[in-house]
Amino acid sequence: MLDVPHDIHTVEQTRELERIASEEYNISSSELMTRAGSSALVALKYHWPKVASILVVCGTGNNGGDGFELARQATKAKYNVIVIQVGDKSKLTNIATAARESLLATGCIIQPFKDNLPATDVIVDAIMGVGINREPIGEYSAAIIAINQAKGSPVLSLDIPSGIDADTGLAFGNAVEATVCLNYVGLNLGLFTGDGPNYCGKVHFDSLKIPSAVYKHLHPEARRITLEKDSALLAPRKRTGHKGHYGHLLVIGGNHGMSGAVR
Repeated sequence: MLDVPHDIHTVEQTRELERIASEEYNISSSELMTRAGSSALVALKYHWPKVASILVVCGTGNNGGDGFELARQATKAKYNVIVIQVGDKSKLTNIATAARESLLATGCIIQPFKDNLPATDVIVDAIMGVGINREPIGEYSAAIIAINQAKGSPVLSLDIPSGIDADTGLAFGNAVEATVCLNYVGLNLGLFTGDGPNYCGKVHFDSLKIPSAVYKHLHPEARRITLEKDSALLAPRKRTGHKGHYGHLLVIGGNHGMSGAVR
């Protein structure tokens, strides 16, 4: 699995990265989906090397398409794959429809969601992805609850746990409690902010082989600080050092009566 980068992006920036990759480097959305499926299969093998059965729960957007593509590749690799469709299949995006048809061509049967999930070694959450901006309702909410109730099965969420806002980390009501989250193309803010860390589990990232030059077209929304990379900023200080030796800090805080936090 690839290292998690330090640059963090919004959903809009991630979509812009995909657009640039498509228009300037001729990497189509279908190719990215194929790569996403391959990456997810690698993640499954890495975290659960003895897995035999995989349950993939797919929505109607491109996140669902990634799930269909993973299921297709896992079926060809001789895993026991069960695929559950959440939502009206007539509302699938074009690219997700193509992925679904490719999966069906392998002989895999896609079952509609019916309030509970069959037993399996691993559950893959490919229901909603990064595009959600509202609380899951109806069948979508029920599917998320069913995943969380399957306590014996670890969960791999593709992109971000369904029910989490990828920009803010807000949990819109019910959200999938992932064991591992595999994020693609642009590492999203919501994985590390708000409720996100409580739901994302172990975070992995895959750029899907988008050229590094693509990322130079825009500035990331934020950067992660990690001890491994930024420890030089915390170098030991001399025993005889004092506050005048190490620069100055300006703190701007609350108004009258609200200065407790900055104090």
